[in-house]
Parts: sequence; structure tokens; C-alpha cells
Amino acid sequence: SNPRLTVVNLFENVGDDNYNLTAAAKSLYRGDLSQKEIEKRARQLVQIYNGLGIQVDPSKISIDPNFRNKKTTAHEVLIDSLVAGIYVVKYHDEWLIKEESVEAIPSLFNETYPFGTASLLNWLSKLGHKLFFGMKIWQAVGLVLLVLLCFVIHYVFTFIIDKLILNVVIRFGKREVAEQCINPIAQPISLLLVSFVLTVLVPVLQLDIKVSQYLILGLNVSVPLFLTVVLYKMVDVLAVYLAKLAEKTDTTLDDQLVPLLRKTMKVFVILIGTLFILQNLNFNVTALLAGLSIGGLAFALAAQDMLKNLFGSIMIFVDRPFGIGDWIVGTGIDGDVEEVGFRSTRIRTFHNSVVSVPNGMVADMTIDNMGLRRYRRYKTSLSITYDTPPESIEAFVSGLKKIVETHAST
Repeated sequence: SNPRLTVVNLFENVGDDNYNLTAAAKSLYRGDLSQKEIEKRARQLVQIYNGLGIQVDPSKISIDPNFRNKKTTAHEVLIDSLVAGIYVVKYHDEWLIKEESVEAIPSLFNETYPFGTASLLNWLSKLGHKLFFGMKIWQAVGLVLLVLLCFVIHYVFTFIIDKLILNVVIRFGKREVAEQCINPIAQPISLLLVSFVLTVLVPVLQLDIKVSQYLILGLNVSVPLFLTVVLYKMVDVLAVYLAKLAEKTDTTLDDQLVPLLRKTMKVFVILIGTLFILQNLNFNVTALLAGLSIGGLAFALAAQDMLKNLFGSIMIFVDRPFGIGDWIVGTGIDGDVEEVGFRSTRIRTFHNSVVSVPNGMVADMTIDNMGLRRYRRYKTSLSITYDTPPESIEAFVSGLKKIVETHAST
């Protein structure tokens, strides 16, 4: 007679204490479906919520027989916001699961239990519903099989990495590649595979909803977490490859660019990974990004100098007006370039001090790169007294010219 009773009737009759599919199916709009099919869909709908770790709270659903949705003004109630499209609507004097929602149940069920796990769930549930240490027999059997499967996956993957790939790479004389590239990512990938398997198979066990709610939430977080760790380690692998490419180039600025790229990519990986983790924790990422965009505008206005220096560093790497180790002369600077960072360029002066110049200023100023000279001009002033005889001056100048002309490097 009201939306809450419809939901309560569905979930209470597909529970551990009371299993009555005939009664539960009365909450669904039947249409042309057979009794067997409507009962199957009632069971599947409850298993969808259980598999996603969603505990439906009927107290949040209205008991008003004439309830209207404020957004659509229709007689309809969304059972839970985490599962889109499952509505309870009013048909004459009855509240039932919407006809379109009933039609969507099979596809939602297959999405919740992918890779054939739906058939596995049906097979395990036939093993018996008697309790064994607080669990049904089929749940206990499924849990044991799941633990064994995780150990097998971890062992097989570790064997492949340690015994096959590493040994082959080392035999080809690439021990450094094995230590720097393969070893760091082996364990995170193994944990990622195990987490993915658990994410797919744990819903099949249909554990108690209070346990399942937190367990599935943790597993949903673990997959993007370990994926972020893998990509974070892969950045180091890519940096090793880029460093070797930079060694083959003539310019020294590439050597400085590799660490900056590594830091930038790591920050990017962490940010994207954090967004996926927050999304799996059921945060509204869209609203968060919208808030960040508004905050980003305010931040950009408040940090114009920092952004100017950032773009200045980009222009330095693109134009390459100098390289690491070059002697440069500019407005207020004179010395050897030691490091080009995101914010500033460090220059070692001839007083052996270090000057940090903002990259925005470096990009705007005129740079005289002494390090790119093909020849060096030597200019000096020699002082003589006014009473020096002209003959002595001419002889001295001739001697200087002779030295310059005969010097091998002139």
C-alpha cells in the first residue's frame, strides 16, 4: 500500500531467516512474466544489492500512499541512489517495482556478477543452506575455494616473475633492468590481480550485508589503490628509459628534464588515483571537480607569479637557450647553470655562491650564452707612462703581435 512496505516485503522474504520467493515476487510488477521468472528476478534484485554491498534502509523510504517525487512530480521512489533505475512506482492503489526496472534486472545482475560468476553463484547455492560455523555450507565452501585461488594466483605470478622473466633478463646481461624495472612492480601487480579477483568473487559469497558492505567497499578501494601504486612504480621505469635516451643527446638540458617529468607524472598519477578511490568510496567526484575548478580560478589569480614561473620553465625546456653547465650572462646574473627547476634556475656565480632566479624572469630577459661561443675574445688594457719612447712602444706592440700570430690556439 506504500513504497516502504513494497521494499520491506522484497528484502525480508529473500533473507537468511525467511526465504519465500513467492511472497517477495509480489513486490515486482509482473506483466507477462511467468511466476518462476518473476520469482527469479526478485531473488536477483536482492542479490544485486547484496553483491554491491548496499544495505537498503527502508526507514528512508516514504510510507505516504500518495508520495510524489519532488523532481519528477510522479508517484515514484528510488530504492537507493547507488543503483540507478530501480524505482518503486504506484500502479492504481499498489506500489510495485517499476516495469522498466524489472526488465533491467537481468542486465544489472550480469554487471554485478561478471565473467560467469552468476552461474557460479547458482551452482554454489545448490550445495546446501545449512549453517556451518555461522555460515551456510555453500558459503563456507566458496570461501575456502576463494582463499586457495588467491594463493594460487599469487604463487603463479611470483613464479613467472622470479623464475622465468627475471632469470631470462639476467641471462641476457640486463641485471640492472631486472632490478630497476621488473622487481619494483612485481609485488604491486600481484596484489592488484588478487584484489581484482576478490572484487569479482566476494559478492558471490553473499555474506552478511553488514560484513559485505565494508568488505566490498574496501575491495573497491583496493583495486584503484594498487593500480595507482603500479603506475607510480611504472613512472620510475619510464624515467630510467628516458634517462638513457637523454644520455645520447648533445644537450645537457634533457638530463635535467627527466627528473622534472618524473615528478610531474607521479603527481598526475596520484591525483587521478585519488579521484578514482574517492569515486569508489561513493563521493560525488563531479561536484568535487566543479568545486576545484572554481577554487582553481581563485588559486590562479592568487598565484600568478607561480604560474608565470611554471610557464617560464616550460619555455626554457622548449627553446633551450642554455644547457646545464653553460656560462650565461643576463640582467644581474653571471655564472654557470647548475639546475633548472619548476620555479627557478640555479646559477653558480664566480664568487662560488648560488643565485636562484625565477624562471619567469629568465624567460623574459636577454640571455648571453657564453657556453655556445665558437671562439673566445681576449681583451685587456696595458698601461704605460707618458714618457715612454715611441720606439719602445712600437717594439713592444710588434712583440705582442708576434706572440699572437705564432700561438697555436689563436
